[in-house]
Amino acid sequence: MSDEELLDKMKKYIGRKLDQDSDPNAMKAIISEYMRMKLTLEGSPKEFLSSNEDTRKTSEKMANGWKTPKQIQRAYGLADKTWAAWRKRCEASPCRDAIVRVSTRSTFIIEKRWQDFLRQCADEFAEKHLDPHLRDLKVLKEN
Repeated sequence: MSDEELLDKMKKYIGRKLDQDSDPNAMKAIISEYMRMKLTLEGSPKEFLSSNEDTRKTSEKMANGWKTPKQIQRAYGLADKTWAAWRKRCEASPCRDAIVRVSTRSTFIIEKRWQDFLRQCADEFAEKHLDPHLRDLKVLKEN
């Protein structure tokens, strides 16, 4: 089967799936693969190479286990605004060393310390939202 025939079959498959009530994430993956193949065949190397470069950058791992902000956002499912808010909160916390700023454009995250920060946030949230009656019992237990 030639590449053109494969693309044609994928196009028809996508059309049938769009008529059905399909999983949006699966459809997104199929469509992106279709577009990648189509760009490769049509010879638009600039777009293909730039998307390929982004994929390569995110799949590389640093030897020390640090991550970039985009990798953290993807791994933890954070939107840009949520990431910005949590980053500021982390920088103001005792876990501020989780975020390493090399320059204004280069930031890295030490994931182990980031997870410590998230555990601290979870503890604060649980304490804040604990039933007031149970909170009083907790204070009595500690004394």
